[in-house]
Amino acid sequence: MSSAAGKDLGAPIAKRVLEDAAEWFALLSFEAASTEELARWRHWLDADPDHRRAWSRVEAVDADLATPRRL
Repeated sequence: MSSAAGKDLGAPIAKRVLEDAAEWFALLSFEAASTEELARWRHWLDADPDHRRAWSRVEAVDADLATPRRL
């Protein structure tokens, strides 16, 4: 992730947009997405800069959860 994208992660994003990003992430991560679903996701992702920021935030949360922590 670029440093510019990292700075955007702290900016407010509408709850509905974050929910949409999480739903897309779940669909694309845990199910075999069809060609049509992938096209709809790409359209959603490109439709608004906040969609891309929300997607980056969801990916960052996933990466955080996947990283083992020392207690």
